[in-house]
Amino acid sequence: MGDNNKVDYYGTGAGVYPASPTPGAGTEDQQEWPKQQWPPTPGQSAKQGQAPPQADPKQTRTLMIAGGVTAAVLVALIVGGYFGFKHLNENVYGPQVLAEEYLQAIVDGDVERAVGMGPEHNWQNFSLMTDEVYAKAENTITGFEVTDVVVTDGKADISVDIEQGDDTQAVTLDLRSDGTEALFFRKWKLNIGLESAAVHYILRGDATAVAVNGVDIPGQDMELLRSSTMFNFLPGDYTLDASTGSPYADYPDESVSVRLNRDGTAAAQEPTIDLKPVLTDAGREEIQAGITAHLEECMKSTELMPKGCPNQWEAEDPDSYRNISWSMQTAPTLDPIESDPTGPFSVRAVNGEFILDSEVNRGDSWQPQRESYQLYWMYAGVEINGEELSLTFAD
Repeated sequence: MGDNNKVDYYGTGAGVYPASPTPGAGTEDQQEWPKQQWPPTPGQSAKQGQAPPQADPKQTRTLMIAGGVTAAVLVALIVGGYFGFKHLNENVYGPQVLAEEYLQAIVDGDVERAVGMGPEHNWQNFSLMTDEVYAKAENTITGFEVTDVVVTDGKADISVDIEQGDDTQAVTLDLRSDGTEALFFRKWKLNIGLESAAVHYILRGDATAVAVNGVDIPGQDMELLRSSTMFNFLPGDYTLDASTGSPYADYPDESVSVRLNRDGTAAAQEPTIDLKPVLTDAGREEIQAGITAHLEECMKSTELMPKGCPNQWEAEDPDSYRNISWSMQTAPTLDPIESDPTGPFSVRAVNGEFILDSEVNRGDSWQPQRESYQLYWMYAGVEINGEELSLTFAD
């Protein structure tokens, strides 16, 4: 039997309200509960209590069906969202995507972008690795294939087969998580990228520009290069040289070949490049021509010891010679020039032969005389300034 102090207001199963205050517990103004907030007791007038409308069973069933449909749709969204999230996480924001973009940039020759995506290390200097330089390199990276991806917490190991020329080497790229992107996904960065080789670069002489594969690399600190530095090169074959700004002095080409090893590292077959300037053929020809011109002027002299000339004929009595005439029997040749041609240097000409024709006073008459004069060596100072080459000769 039900409690007489509780009223089933909304019908069976609709819930009950607490009993109204007991009659006589106080006046209406003194009753504890506010007026007309409690349902009236049986027989009470509607002025003291207003019954809410009865719930419509059809509406109740409609709400229940709608709730079920909403729940089903939500479940479908959750299930679809998981696979969508998984797809995005692996194929759009996953570490493999970054690794493939990085390697594809190298294959496409966009090495400046690849270097920018790579790990930042203070000891690596990629300033010689421009897109134009890499486009002219040989035996570079031509393809790759991802063979395995292992993700552990915030670390990803991407195993890749790298194609370089006719060889294929297995390497592992190391990626680490670095915050988030698109709210829900890990952002990745390269911790260990494709290996490069460091080459010890020594520049001698007064170079005006550094070049790789025939491409001048602007913005280099020439003083730093002359004190030696290190440059990093991606796998490939490169030709290094420098410019003097003169047709008479140049740097011979030096080769750098970087290969991937079986363990994924990279090494240069030439770990040290020592760039030394040399005199060009044009410079040597200009010096030879300058010496020849100087000697031809000396041959015009009518003196036994013309000033600044190598044809010096010593005589006890120079006044006993007249009608002096010089000629060059054999022009001297230049010794090999090993000096730095970008600064003042000296050259030596050897093995020349001159002929001295004159008349010599022999008592009471002047007699014709011919003498052979051997030039064992003579020195000349050389200075090159751009397209100008000048020689100076000792007095």
